[in-house]
Amino acid sequence: MLRHLAAASLLAMLLGVAVGCTGEQPSRRHMEAQMNADTAGDALIEDVADTLQNLDRFVSLDLRPSEVVLDASTSRDRQTVMAVLGANPEGPQDVYNYLYITSRNGRLAELRVARGDRVRYFVNVDEYGKRSAIEVPVAGIAGDNALLLAEGLPQAVDTPTRVEIWRYGADKVQTMMRRMNEYLAGRGEPIDWEPTPDEGMLDQIVERLNHWSRRTEQQVEWTLDPLFEKLPDELRQTVDAAQFSQDDFTRYDGRFLQEAAWSRDISTWARGGGTDPVEQAAALFDWTVRNIQLETRAAVDGRFHRPWQTLMYGRGTAEERAWVFALLCRQQGLPIVMVVPRGESPIQERPALPALWYDQELYLFDPWLGLPIRAVDNPRVATLSQVRDDEKLLASLDAAGMDYPLTSQHFEQVDIEIPAAPMYLAKRMKRLQSQFAGRQKLVLNVAASALAEEVSRHAGVGEVRLWELPFRTPQEQRTRQRPAREAELREVEVFVWRPTLWKARVLYFQGPGERENRPDSGFAEAIRYFRELRPPDSAIEAVQTLAWEIELVRTAKLHASYFLGLLTYEDSRPQVAAGYFDERTLQADPDGPWTSGARYNLARAHEQMDEPAKAAELLKQSESAQRHGDHLRARWLEDRSAAASPE
Repeated sequence: MLRHLAAASLLAMLLGVAVGCTGEQPSRRHMEAQMNADTAGDALIEDVADTLQNLDRFVSLDLRPSEVVLDASTSRDRQTVMAVLGANPEGPQDVYNYLYITSRNGRLAELRVARGDRVRYFVNVDEYGKRSAIEVPVAGIAGDNALLLAEGLPQAVDTPTRVEIWRYGADKVQTMMRRMNEYLAGRGEPIDWEPTPDEGMLDQIVERLNHWSRRTEQQVEWTLDPLFEKLPDELRQTVDAAQFSQDDFTRYDGRFLQEAAWSRDISTWARGGGTDPVEQAAALFDWTVRNIQLETRAAVDGRFHRPWQTLMYGRGTAEERAWVFALLCRQQGLPIVMVVPRGESPIQERPALPALWYDQELYLFDPWLGLPIRAVDNPRVATLSQVRDDEKLLASLDAAGMDYPLTSQHFEQVDIEIPAAPMYLAKRMKRLQSQFAGRQKLVLNVAASALAEEVSRHAGVGEVRLWELPFRTPQEQRTRQRPAREAELREVEVFVWRPTLWKARVLYFQGPGERENRPDSGFAEAIRYFRELRPPDSAIEAVQTLAWEIELVRTAKLHASYFLGLLTYEDSRPQVAAGYFDERTLQADPDGPWTSGARYNLARAHEQMDEPAKAAELLKQSESAQRHGDHLRARWLEDRSAAASPE
């Protein structure tokens, strides 16, 4: 931080000398004002980037809302609040708990800052100059620009440093119940209505981005992608075209950024250690299949989910799997498109396959099978050209009396659809993307037409257009009837009333690596929270009295058991994972919500333990939506086992 302050001071001095020599005072004032605005804007962006890298920290485990009382958005001059820390003038001189706001924009009395409010003081600086906050309760205020902390720091802080004050409000249970009832009744927000444990943080991100947007003059070259005009009229009319060009961020943008951050974090560790793009995409596809239990559209009552919902809930249709897969790959610079086979009789229920566009070829994956398209004797993902040229390749995907429904003829002519939700086409997201770099990098913009031009050169490619699913999803969510809303509420409520489950999932997404200024790795911390959700059955009824509360705690326990299996599998502990999938999921609730996913992942754990015969036997028992792919994988495992056995 001192390095940044010194650099800023030096820059100001140089500007002052240069401008002073010319005598152009108005220009000097303008430059200084712009520099101050840019500095404040940089601080806002840094804060947003840091938040998006540490999303778990902002998950409230208390069923009370947190809200910002004082920051740049509420200060007297709408500028960043800066403060130093020293000894209380009226107390012991070796206790550093007197916070003085040097920017003199505090408004502490006017904002009614009081004992129990929380001070976030950004005094922690790592070796890279990155700042993070400590949080200390307020003991009392001493005017508009001074307060006492309930806990003193070990040393004074002489350099003015950013400070914020937050407050935990009243019990929000009634507010949450009201919002849920409004959703059921068809009132309120039909999209992003969920009272999730981190929504306060998402709203704060949007507010800070709007402050940044209004402070900075930085612009980007942008026009609305022409492919938008190729969408059907019914879909284009559901999107306000003005939203693409606006600079202001909307409330839903916070959820979109969260989704992008989750995708970045997951894909960074789930892609594996290789450098081959096809292998990286295959690893991300495999993670998607293992972590998103396949559901039919009928099983989810025709409801559409956005990728953040699919990720958090751990289940989705084949299309939703493809969408998650595309976003994971996007954050790693791996372009995914949807290949729509034409043929003489297109397969209506499964019209598209995600494909990696790499080295002028399309590498095909099938989220319905849960497998990449490949030849039986070749572990490499097959390309569109190979599928066209080899009639036996797709025929080899038949299994257990189930014929693979696509043939080479279906792929002689194909259309291409590019996954791009409306926000990926928006000017503000392209502008924001340019602000993130290094570990904080986020891909927030898609040059759909440029990708379309590349892919259209491939032999046999006909029309190239935007994928309709990202546009149809909000349309479906806006028009849901009560039965679908009830089903949606049942899905999310366990994460709302048991916020520890949400926090543990976010920690899992962030990966196994060591955390800055944290004693545990991400996985170790997630395990601790998941375990808190697994009390003994005898303790559940002893603590809970209402039937719906007992059911909620049991559901959270079952979710935690299954999610612990996924986590320990990723942590290369297949025996532990097998225990969670078998005893604690399948045996605990044989007909529960995770039966198919647990059986499949139990088989994968046996694969990881080099027990292909056990894995194959489990997969052959599959009656799930992924039955065809499971039986096919079982056959591949048996063939591999037979080939490895001595004569």
